[in-house]
Amino acid sequence: MIIELLKKNLIDKKTFLLMNYQKIDLNESQLTIVLLTLELSGQNGGKKVVTSGDLGLYMSLSPTQIDNEMDDLIQKGLVKITSRSIDFTNLFSSIAVCLDNLEVEKFQNTQQDFFSQISQDLGENLTFEQISFLSQTIDEDLTFEQILGFVRQKNINSFDDLKTKINQEISKKPKVLFKYN
Repeated sequence: MIIELLKKNLIDKKTFLLMNYQKIDLNESQLTIVLLTLELSGQNGGKKVVTSGDLGLYMSLSPTQIDNEMDDLIQKGLVKITSRSIDFTNLFSSIAVCLDNLEVEKFQNTQQDFFSQISQDLGENLTFEQISFLSQTIDEDLTFEQILGFVRQKNINSFDDLKTKINQEISKKPKVLFKYN
């Protein structure tokens, strides 16, 4: 999803890079090189090829040090250099994938904590079918918080009681065409 936003220029690439460069192990020199390259090549209609000598005018690094840093970016597969341009697509894609992976991991941890909490509150281990039922319910009808609220009610003592309460709550909801109406 982030990749699509970047392609459509809905996310400012420079800000995105500043906020996330550490996630793909860029150092500050490499960050500065990329930002300056984006800035300088964006001038004159984006047609200018930026050299290490050009960047050296704005940095305390020598052209050789800049070349070494760029070589590192190329070896990592984050940058492609052609005779006409410097392509940072892989760099931004790498950050986007990293962020997407972090979101998936966060969601999985949240889901695992959720199932553990339900199991603990009910005093019984959840079966695969019960976990599947809860996952489908979360995907389609109710939130984590709503289900946890049901579990904490005094009259919910087993998973069967919880399932009955969930089904009652779902049947009360008006039928809609979209989940987010």
